[in-house]
Parts: sequence; C-alpha cells; structure tokens
Amino acid sequence: MITDKIEQYLVKENNSKPLVANKVFTTMFTKKCTRQSAYRYWAYKPEEKQARTLINFELGYLVEKMVLDKAKLSGVPIELNNIWLTVKRGLIHVTCKPDGLYTNKKDLYNVEIKKMSEYGFKDFKKNNLDDSWGYISQANMECEAFKQSGKDVKGTIFIVVNSNTGHIAEEFIPYDKKSVDETFKRIRIVLESTKNTLPERAFEPEVRGNKEYLGTQCSYCDFHKLCYPKFKLQISKGGYPLWVN
Repeated sequence: MITDKIEQYLVKENNSKPLVANKVFTTMFTKKCTRQSAYRYWAYKPEEKQARTLINFELGYLVEKMVLDKAKLSGVPIELNNIWLTVKRGLIHVTCKPDGLYTNKKDLYNVEIKKMSEYGFKDFKKNNLDDSWGYISQANMECEAFKQSGKDVKGTIFIVVNSNTGHIAEEFIPYDKKSVDETFKRIRIVLESTKNTLPERAFEPEVRGNKEYLGTQCSYCDFHKLCYPKFKLQISKGGYPLWVN
C-alpha cells in the first residue's frame, strides 16, 4: 500500500534525470576503471537502479547530515559543508564537493563521511581502507582542491558509520600528491577517448571451473551489461549479486 508507491517513485525519479555528456566531476574518475568513467563522460545510458540501491544512497546522505549536525552540537564544527570546489591542472578543470573542512586551531583537514557495512567497517577499523571504491583518490582530489583555494589541508579525516550496528570511527589519511597524479592520468585517458573508441576495461571476469563470474567492481557497475551482456544475475547465499556466464 505504501512501500510499493515509494519504490515506484524512487525509480521513476531517478530514471527521469537527463543524461549530460562531457561533464567532469571528481567521483567519475576516482575509480580505477577508465571504461566506466568513459561511459559516464560520454553519457551512455546506465542500467536502471533498483529501489533498494536508491534507498541506500539516501541513507548515506542522512548519515552524513547526522554526523555533521552532531559534530556541530558537540563543539567540533565541520565547516564549508558540501561546497563546490575546482581542481585545475592545465586546461583540465574538475569539480568536487567535499563533506567539509575541520580545523583543530593548528591544522586544516578535509573531512569525508561514509556509511559502511559490517564487513567494510571491520576492515576500516583494522586500518585496511584500500582504494577499491575510489574513496582515497576522491579524498586526495578534494585535498588538492582545498590547497588550490588557499587552504593547506594536511589530509583527510574519514568518519565512518557502521550501518549494521551504529558504531562510529575515524581514521586520518595524509594527503598524497601521487594519488592526484594518477587520477589526472585517468581523466586524460577518458578525455582523449571518443564515444565509439572507449578505454580498456580495468577488470576481467573470474574463471571458476566452467563458469565466469564478474568481480565486485563490475557487479556493482552501472554499465556492466554493456561490457558483459551475456551474464545473468544470481544472488549469493549472503544476499549479494553475482553475475555469471
């Protein structure tokens, strides 16, 4: 009676958003696959997102707002929330929107707020935050944007909320110029591509026995059917999507 209407609205609203080519946002290029970035840059039509995926995005925004609000109330205001900044290198201008800027009266820090599953949160607590999803690359581009605007940030404070238990944790990741250089390399590869001549894929299917499986990066990509149209969806015992051929 209610939930089906909400789900229908979410899917309809998301699908009604226009596809715009030649836009350059940081989050388009921080993941490792330049093929995926090129699909977005050249405005290929992504697969229709399910309502549960869109709700997860909304929950991420709510977690971010909650952390910013509670930080302010606790006396540690995080400033410049969600303002648009630009990273420039030569003729390339890339826009980004950091979650905020924090100062301890001595140093400045970029702030990134993330919602993670129990599995991801455990890795984060073990200081195993890798760049599989482009979080670190994104943070370093935001640091670079702050630096270019005259704010000499030391790096990024990641604030992560466990979506299963509600636990919260933080980790400092120092600014890394090499990461920024790598992101700009990916941007140049995409800008030098054409809609009909796309960059190489970063990932290939995993072969197990007589079947091929898409890895995590491809399984959650909005464009994987363009790369692998023959793969069919299965749900794992843990409830995760598996694309199998």
